[in-house]
Amino acid sequence: AIVIMSGQTSAIQALMHLLKSYIGSGILAMPKAFRFKYFLFGDYYWLAEKAMSEGPKCLRKYSNFSRLLTIVFLFTAQMGFCCTYYVFIAKNIKQFLINLDLEPNWGNDESIQYYLLVILPILILIITNTGKKHTTLLGNKVSQFFSTTMFTYEGITVTMGLYQSMKNRNNFAKPCGVINTAIVIVMTMYTIVGLLGYLKYGNEVEASITLSLPKEAIYMSVQLMYSIAITISYPVQLYVAIHLIWPIIDDKLQKYKLNHLTIHFLNYIFRALLVIITCQSIYNALAALIPKLELILALIGAVSCSTVAIMIPPILHTITFYELTTETFPKIWLCLRNGVIVLFGMLGFVTGTYFSVSDIIQSYSQNQMD
Repeated sequence: AIVIMSGQTSAIQALMHLLKSYIGSGILAMPKAFRFKYFLFGDYYWLAEKAMSEGPKCLRKYSNFSRLLTIVFLFTAQMGFCCTYYVFIAKNIKQFLINLDLEPNWGNDESIQYYLLVILPILILIITNTGKKHTTLLGNKVSQFFSTTMFTYEGITVTMGLYQSMKNRNNFAKPCGVINTAIVIVMTMYTIVGLLGYLKYGNEVEASITLSLPKEAIYMSVQLMYSIAITISYPVQLYVAIHLIWPIIDDKLQKYKLNHLTIHFLNYIFRALLVIITCQSIYNALAALIPKLELILALIGAVSCSTVAIMIPPILHTITFYELTTETFPKIWLCLRNGVIVLFGMLGFVTGTYFSVSDIIQSYSQNQMD
Protein backbone atom coordinates (compact mmCIF):
# COMPACT_ATOMS: atom_id res chain seq x y z
CA ALA A 1 0.00 0.00 0.00
CA ILE A 2 1.18 3.51 -0.80
CA VAL A 3 1.48 5.67 2.28
CA ILE A 4 0.94 9.36 1.59
CA MET A 5 2.08 11.64 4.41
CA SER A 6 0.60 15.11 4.67
CA GLY A 7 2.99 17.82 3.56
CA GLN A 8 5.74 15.37 2.57
CA THR A 9 4.91 14.52 -1.07
CA SER A 10 7.07 16.07 -3.77
CA ALA A 11 5.74 17.08 -7.20
CA ILE A 12 7.29 14.06 -8.95
CA GLN A 13 5.93 11.68 -6.28
CA ALA A 14 2.46 13.19 -6.64
CA LEU A 15 2.71 12.83 -10.43
CA MET A 16 3.64 9.13 -10.11
CA HIS A 17 0.77 8.53 -7.68
CA LEU A 18 -1.68 10.22 -10.05
CA LEU A 19 -0.47 8.21 -13.04
CA LYS A 20 -0.82 4.98 -11.06
CA SER A 21 -4.32 5.98 -9.98
CA TYR A 22 -5.55 6.98 -13.43
CA ILE A 23 -3.90 4.24 -15.47
CA GLY A 24 -5.59 0.98 -14.51
CA SER A 25 -7.29 -1.87 -16.30
CA GLY A 26 -9.36 0.67 -18.22
CA ILE A 27 -6.46 1.40 -20.58
CA LEU A 28 -6.76 -2.15 -21.93
CA ALA A 29 -10.38 -1.45 -22.90
CA MET A 30 -9.52 1.57 -25.05
CA PRO A 31 -9.00 -0.42 -28.29
CA LYS A 32 -12.57 -1.67 -27.86
CA ALA A 33 -13.74 1.92 -27.34
CA PHE A 34 -11.97 2.99 -30.54
CA ARG A 35 -13.87 0.26 -32.36
CA PHE A 36 -16.86 2.61 -32.21
CA LYS A 37 -14.98 4.85 -34.66
CA TYR A 38 -15.69 8.20 -33.00
CA PHE A 39 -12.65 10.32 -32.17
CA LEU A 40 -14.54 13.42 -31.36
CA PHE A 41 -9.98 8.97 -1.80
CA GLY A 42 -9.65 11.59 -0.63
CA ASP A 43 -11.29 14.62 0.85
CA TYR A 44 -13.74 14.68 -2.03
CA TYR A 45 -17.03 14.14 -0.15
CA TRP A 46 -15.99 16.46 2.68
CA LEU A 47 -15.25 19.09 0.05
CA ALA A 48 -18.82 18.67 -1.22
CA GLU A 49 -20.21 19.30 2.26
CA LYS A 50 -17.86 22.23 2.89
CA ALA A 51 -18.75 23.88 -0.42
CA MET A 52 -22.46 23.64 0.37
CA SER A 53 -22.12 24.76 4.01
CA GLU A 54 -20.23 27.91 3.03
CA GLY A 55 -21.94 28.56 -0.31
CA PRO A 56 -25.20 30.43 -1.00
CA LYS A 57 -27.47 30.51 2.06
CA CYS A 58 -30.32 28.74 0.26
CA LEU A 59 -28.10 25.70 -0.30
CA ARG A 60 -26.45 25.41 3.12
CA LYS A 61 -29.19 23.20 4.55
CA TYR A 62 -28.31 20.60 1.91
CA SER A 63 -24.64 20.33 2.94
CA ASN A 64 -25.02 16.99 4.75
CA PHE A 65 -27.13 15.61 1.91
CA SER A 66 -24.48 16.62 -0.66
CA ARG A 67 -21.81 14.75 1.34
CA LEU A 68 -23.96 11.62 1.55
CA LEU A 69 -24.85 11.80 -2.14
CA THR A 70 -21.18 12.16 -3.08
CA ILE A 71 -20.31 9.19 -0.86
CA VAL A 72 -22.95 7.10 -2.65
CA PHE A 73 -21.52 7.89 -6.09
CA LEU A 74 -17.93 7.42 -4.92
CA PHE A 75 -18.79 4.11 -3.26
CA THR A 76 -20.65 2.93 -6.37
CA ALA A 77 -17.77 3.94 -8.62
CA GLN A 78 -15.12 2.23 -6.49
CA MET A 79 -17.18 -0.94 -6.10
CA GLY A 80 -17.72 -0.86 -9.85
CA PHE A 81 -13.96 -0.61 -10.41
CA CYS A 82 -13.42 -3.58 -8.10
CA CYS A 83 -16.10 -5.60 -9.85
CA THR A 84 -14.50 -4.93 -13.20
CA TYR A 85 -11.04 -5.75 -11.83
CA TYR A 86 -12.54 -9.00 -10.58
CA VAL A 87 -13.95 -9.87 -14.01
CA PHE A 88 -10.71 -8.81 -15.70
CA ILE A 89 -8.67 -11.19 -13.53
CA ALA A 90 -11.06 -14.08 -14.15
CA LYS A 91 -11.23 -13.59 -17.92
CA ASN A 92 -7.46 -13.29 -18.32
CA ILE A 93 -6.72 -16.35 -16.19
CA LYS A 94 -9.30 -18.26 -18.22
CA GLN A 95 -7.67 -17.13 -21.48
CA PHE A 96 -4.22 -17.99 -20.12
CA LEU A 97 -5.34 -21.55 -19.32
CA ILE A 98 -7.04 -21.88 -22.70
CA ASN A 99 -3.80 -20.89 -24.43
CA LEU A 100 -1.98 -23.57 -22.44
CA ASP A 101 -4.73 -26.11 -23.24
CA LEU A 102 -5.26 -26.50 -19.49
CA GLU A 103 -8.69 -24.89 -19.23
CA PRO A 104 -11.09 -27.21 -17.33
CA ASN A 105 -14.33 -28.29 -18.93
CA TRP A 106 -16.64 -26.16 -16.78
CA GLY A 107 -19.77 -26.18 -18.88
CA ASN A 108 -20.48 -23.19 -21.10
CA ASP A 109 -17.28 -21.92 -22.73
CA GLU A 110 -18.42 -18.35 -22.19
CA SER A 111 -19.12 -18.71 -18.47
CA ILE A 112 -16.69 -17.30 -15.92
CA GLN A 113 -18.72 -18.07 -12.79
CA TYR A 114 -16.35 -20.79 -11.63
CA TYR A 115 -13.32 -18.56 -12.07
CA LEU A 116 -15.02 -15.89 -9.96
CA LEU A 117 -15.53 -18.44 -7.17
CA VAL A 118 -11.94 -19.69 -7.34
CA ILE A 119 -10.57 -16.13 -7.08
CA LEU A 120 -12.95 -15.14 -4.25
CA PRO A 121 -10.98 -16.64 -1.28
CA ILE A 122 -7.72 -15.22 -2.66
CA LEU A 123 -9.09 -11.67 -2.78
CA ILE A 124 -10.71 -12.03 0.64
CA LEU A 125 -7.34 -13.13 2.03
CA ILE A 126 -5.61 -10.13 0.44
CA ILE A 127 -8.19 -7.60 1.62
CA THR A 128 -8.45 -8.85 5.20
CA ASN A 129 -4.65 -8.72 5.48
CA THR A 130 -4.24 -5.28 3.93
CA GLY A 131 -3.18 -2.71 6.51
CA LYS A 132 -4.89 0.67 6.85
CA LYS A 133 -3.51 3.52 4.73
CA HIS A 134 -3.17 7.16 5.47
CA THR A 135 -4.64 9.23 3.81
CA THR A 136 -24.42 7.36 -35.71
CA LEU A 137 -24.33 11.02 -34.16
CA LEU A 138 -25.72 10.22 -30.78
CA GLY A 139 -26.12 6.52 -31.36
CA ASN A 140 -25.16 3.88 -28.86
CA LYS A 141 -21.63 3.60 -30.26
CA VAL A 142 -20.77 7.19 -29.35
CA SER A 143 -22.31 6.70 -25.92
CA GLN A 144 -20.32 3.51 -25.36
CA PHE A 145 -17.14 5.30 -26.42
CA PHE A 146 -17.87 8.07 -23.91
CA SER A 147 -18.87 5.68 -21.11
CA THR A 148 -15.90 3.36 -21.57
CA THR A 149 -13.52 6.32 -21.74
CA MET A 150 -15.02 7.81 -18.57
CA PHE A 151 -14.41 4.52 -16.75
CA THR A 152 -10.70 4.80 -17.51
CA TYR A 153 -10.41 8.05 -15.52
CA GLU A 154 -10.64 6.24 -12.21
CA GLY A 155 -8.20 8.37 -10.19
CA ILE A 156 -10.56 11.17 -9.18
CA THR A 157 -10.80 9.85 -5.60
CA VAL A 158 -7.08 10.36 -4.84
CA THR A 159 -6.63 13.80 -6.43
CA MET A 160 -7.62 15.91 -3.41
CA GLY A 161 -5.68 13.67 -1.04
CA LEU A 162 -2.52 14.12 -3.10
CA TYR A 163 -3.03 17.88 -3.20
CA GLN A 164 -3.27 17.95 0.60
CA SER A 165 -0.11 15.84 0.94
CA MET A 166 2.18 17.99 -1.22
CA LYS A 167 5.07 20.02 0.17
CA ASN A 168 4.43 22.87 -2.30
CA ARG A 169 0.77 22.90 -3.33
CA ASN A 170 1.40 25.64 -5.87
CA ASN A 171 3.04 22.99 -8.08
CA PHE A 172 -0.18 21.00 -8.26
CA ALA A 173 -2.56 23.13 -10.32
CA LYS A 174 -0.33 25.56 -12.23
CA PRO A 175 -0.42 25.35 -16.09
CA CYS A 176 2.46 22.85 -16.30
CA GLY A 177 1.91 21.45 -12.83
CA VAL A 178 1.25 17.97 -11.52
CA ILE A 179 -2.43 17.54 -12.44
CA ASN A 180 -2.18 18.93 -15.99
CA THR A 181 1.00 16.97 -16.72
CA ALA A 182 -0.59 13.77 -15.42
CA ILE A 183 -3.75 14.24 -17.48
CA VAL A 184 -1.77 14.94 -20.66
CA ILE A 185 0.33 11.79 -20.14
CA VAL A 186 -2.76 9.70 -19.36
CA MET A 187 -4.68 10.99 -22.40
CA THR A 188 -1.68 10.35 -24.65
CA MET A 189 -1.15 6.81 -23.38
CA TYR A 190 -4.84 5.92 -23.57
CA THR A 191 -5.13 7.33 -27.09
CA ILE A 192 -2.04 5.48 -28.31
CA VAL A 193 -3.07 2.14 -26.78
CA GLY A 194 -6.65 2.53 -27.98
CA LEU A 195 -5.76 3.58 -31.52
CA LEU A 196 -2.95 1.06 -32.09
CA GLY A 197 -4.98 -1.75 -30.53
CA TYR A 198 -7.93 -0.99 -32.80
CA LEU A 199 -5.75 -0.63 -35.89
CA LYS A 200 -4.21 -4.05 -35.13
CA TYR A 201 -7.37 -6.06 -34.41
CA GLY A 202 -10.14 -3.91 -35.91
CA ASN A 203 -13.72 -4.88 -35.13
CA GLU A 204 -12.53 -8.24 -33.74
CA VAL A 205 -10.81 -6.61 -30.77
CA GLU A 206 -11.90 -7.99 -27.39
CA ALA A 207 -13.16 -5.98 -24.42
CA SER A 208 -9.63 -6.13 -23.00
CA ILE A 209 -6.75 -6.03 -25.49
CA THR A 210 -5.00 -8.79 -23.53
CA LEU A 211 -7.73 -11.22 -24.64
CA SER A 212 -6.87 -10.51 -28.29
CA LEU A 213 -3.17 -11.29 -27.96
CA PRO A 214 -1.75 -14.23 -29.98
CA LYS A 215 -1.28 -17.68 -28.47
CA GLU A 216 2.45 -17.28 -27.97
CA ALA A 217 4.58 -17.57 -24.84
CA ILE A 218 5.50 -13.89 -24.53
CA TYR A 219 1.89 -12.73 -24.92
CA MET A 220 0.62 -15.42 -22.58
CA SER A 221 3.07 -14.16 -19.95
CA VAL A 222 1.60 -10.66 -20.41
CA GLN A 223 -1.88 -12.01 -19.64
CA LEU A 224 -0.64 -13.72 -16.50
CA MET A 225 1.43 -10.75 -15.29
CA TYR A 226 -1.42 -8.32 -15.87
CA SER A 227 -3.79 -10.60 -13.94
CA ILE A 228 -1.34 -10.62 -11.03
CA ALA A 229 -0.85 -6.84 -11.23
CA ILE A 230 -4.59 -6.16 -11.21
CA THR A 231 -5.03 -8.61 -8.32
CA ILE A 232 -2.50 -6.59 -6.33
CA SER A 233 -4.20 -3.31 -7.36
CA TYR A 234 -7.63 -4.58 -6.28
CA PRO A 235 -7.09 -3.65 -2.58
CA VAL A 236 -6.09 -0.10 -3.57
CA GLN A 237 -9.45 0.42 -5.25
CA LEU A 238 -11.48 -1.34 -2.56
CA TYR A 239 -9.79 0.64 0.20
CA VAL A 240 -11.64 3.79 -0.90
CA ALA A 241 -14.97 2.00 -0.46
CA ILE A 242 -13.81 0.74 2.95
CA HIS A 243 -12.69 4.24 3.95
CA LEU A 244 -16.07 5.70 2.95
CA ILE A 245 -18.28 3.29 4.88
CA TRP A 246 -16.29 1.76 7.75
CA PRO A 247 -15.88 5.00 9.81
CA ILE A 248 -19.68 5.31 9.85
CA ILE A 249 -20.02 1.71 11.07
CA ASP A 250 -17.15 2.17 13.52
CA ASP A 251 -18.85 5.18 15.12
CA LYS A 252 -22.01 3.12 15.64
CA LEU A 253 -20.04 0.25 17.18
CA GLN A 254 -18.18 2.62 19.52
CA LYS A 255 -21.52 3.79 20.92
CA TYR A 256 -22.26 0.21 21.97
CA LYS A 257 -18.92 0.20 23.85
CA LEU A 258 -17.64 -2.95 22.14
CA ASN A 259 -14.08 -3.93 22.95
CA HIS A 260 -11.24 -3.30 20.51
CA LEU A 261 -10.84 -6.97 19.58
CA THR A 262 -14.51 -7.31 18.61
CA ILE A 263 -14.42 -4.16 16.48
CA HIS A 264 -11.21 -5.36 14.84
CA PHE A 265 -12.85 -8.71 14.03
CA LEU A 266 -15.94 -6.97 12.60
CA ASN A 267 -13.64 -4.85 10.45
CA TYR A 268 -12.27 -8.04 8.87
CA ILE A 269 -15.81 -9.34 8.36
CA PHE A 270 -16.78 -6.04 6.72
CA ARG A 271 -13.83 -6.19 4.33
CA ALA A 272 -14.58 -9.79 3.40
CA LEU A 273 -18.22 -8.87 2.84
CA LEU A 274 -17.26 -6.12 0.38
CA VAL A 275 -15.21 -8.63 -1.61
CA ILE A 276 -18.18 -11.00 -1.67
CA ILE A 277 -20.40 -8.13 -2.81
CA THR A 278 -18.10 -7.43 -5.74
CA CYS A 279 -18.37 -11.12 -6.62
CA GLN A 280 -22.12 -11.46 -6.27
CA SER A 281 -23.32 -7.93 -7.01
CA ILE A 282 -25.33 -6.97 -10.04
CA TYR A 283 -22.13 -6.07 -11.92
CA ASN A 284 -20.67 -9.53 -11.63
CA ALA A 285 -24.06 -11.20 -11.95
CA LEU A 286 -24.27 -9.49 -15.32
CA ALA A 287 -20.67 -10.39 -16.08
CA ALA A 288 -21.32 -14.05 -15.32
CA LEU A 289 -24.51 -14.18 -17.38
CA ILE A 290 -23.28 -11.88 -20.13
CA PRO A 291 -19.49 -12.24 -20.29
CA LYS A 292 -18.94 -8.96 -22.13
CA LEU A 293 -16.61 -6.79 -20.11
CA GLU A 294 -17.16 -3.77 -22.35
CA LEU A 295 -20.83 -3.56 -21.34
CA ILE A 296 -19.93 -3.51 -17.66
CA LEU A 297 -17.25 -0.86 -18.25
CA ALA A 298 -19.70 1.31 -20.18
CA LEU A 299 -22.43 1.06 -17.55
CA ILE A 300 -20.12 1.92 -14.64
CA GLY A 301 -18.55 4.75 -16.63
CA ALA A 302 -21.93 6.21 -17.55
CA VAL A 303 -23.55 6.00 -14.12
CA SER A 304 -20.79 6.68 -11.61
CA CYS A 305 -17.71 8.04 -13.33
CA SER A 306 -19.49 10.71 -15.37
CA THR A 307 -21.10 11.94 -12.14
CA VAL A 308 -17.99 11.86 -9.94
CA ALA A 309 -15.48 13.09 -12.53
CA ILE A 310 -17.52 15.52 -14.67
CA MET A 311 -20.71 16.77 -13.02
CA ILE A 312 -19.93 17.11 -9.31
CA PRO A 313 -16.64 19.14 -9.60
CA PRO A 314 -18.09 22.08 -11.63
CA ILE A 315 -21.18 22.14 -9.40
CA LEU A 316 -19.00 22.44 -6.30
CA HIS A 317 -16.78 25.01 -8.04
CA THR A 318 -19.81 27.18 -8.86
CA ILE A 319 -21.24 26.94 -5.34
CA THR A 320 -17.88 27.79 -3.78
CA PHE A 321 -17.02 30.84 -5.92
CA TYR A 322 -20.45 32.23 -6.82
CA GLU A 323 -20.77 34.58 -3.86
CA LEU A 324 -17.04 35.31 -3.83
CA THR A 325 -17.31 36.64 -7.40
CA THR A 326 -18.65 40.18 -7.15
CA GLU A 327 -18.47 41.40 -10.75
CA THR A 328 -21.31 40.51 -13.10
CA PHE A 329 -19.41 39.22 -16.14
CA PRO A 330 -17.08 36.85 -14.24
CA LYS A 331 -20.11 35.50 -12.37
CA ILE A 332 -21.97 34.87 -15.62
CA TRP A 333 -18.87 33.24 -17.14
CA LEU A 334 -18.49 31.02 -14.05
CA CYS A 335 -22.07 29.75 -14.34
CA LEU A 336 -21.97 29.42 -18.12
CA ARG A 337 -18.67 27.52 -18.25
CA ASN A 338 -19.51 25.13 -15.45
CA GLY A 339 -23.07 24.74 -16.72
CA VAL A 340 -21.80 23.54 -20.10
CA ILE A 341 -19.54 20.98 -18.37
CA VAL A 342 -22.43 19.71 -16.24
CA LEU A 343 -24.71 19.43 -19.29
CA PHE A 344 -21.98 17.52 -21.13
CA GLY A 345 -21.67 15.11 -18.22
CA MET A 346 -25.43 14.76 -17.94
CA LEU A 347 -25.70 14.01 -21.65
CA GLY A 348 -23.12 11.27 -21.30
CA PHE A 349 -24.84 9.98 -18.15
CA VAL A 350 -28.28 9.72 -19.73
CA THR A 351 -27.34 8.43 -23.17
CA GLY A 352 -24.55 6.18 -21.89
CA THR A 353 -26.77 4.58 -19.26
CA TYR A 354 -29.69 4.13 -21.67
CA PHE A 355 -27.67 2.45 -24.41
CA SER A 356 -25.54 0.42 -21.98
CA VAL A 357 -28.65 -1.04 -20.33
CA SER A 358 -30.21 -1.63 -23.75
CA ASP A 359 -27.12 -3.52 -24.94
CA ILE A 360 -27.01 -5.57 -21.73
CA ILE A 361 -30.68 -6.54 -22.13
CA GLN A 362 -30.10 -7.42 -25.78
CA SER A 363 -27.01 -9.47 -24.97
CA TYR A 364 -28.83 -11.27 -22.15
CA SER A 365 -31.76 -12.07 -24.45
CA GLN A 366 -29.41 -13.51 -27.07
CA ASN A 367 -27.72 -15.68 -24.43
CA GLN A 368 -31.09 -16.97 -23.25
CA MET A 369 -32.05 -17.87 -26.82
CA ASP A 370 -28.74 -19.71 -27.30
